[in-house]
Amino acid sequence: LRGHSQNITDLAFAPDSRRLATGGLDGHVRIWDVDTAEEVLTSAVPVRRQSRPGPLGAAAAPISSVDWSPRGQAILIGTIDGNAYLLNPNTFGIIGERASGGGS
Repeated sequence: LRGHSQNITDLAFAPDSRRLATGGLDGHVRIWDVDTAEEVLTSAVPVRRQSRPGPLGAAAAPISSVDWSPRGQAILIGTIDGNAYLLNPNTFGIIGERASGGGS
């Protein structure tokens, strides 16, 4: 899989095994079609700095974990700065988030 500019830190297959989510040190989450190995969607996960949250696509924090919800309707992303995001796997819109309370 080509696309991440730095190492992949985690990956997870969707429950239907048709898509693969990868997260990397480059702060990007990518969705891949398993049959074609084509990238379907990519986005940067934002860095949270104390009271200054950035929009999706802002400077990215390295991804530490990636997992799918049991029905494949959401992807849970953990970042190295301790934040967690629940994302729509079709749009990467933020469904929910939890800040670590710290900052960098």
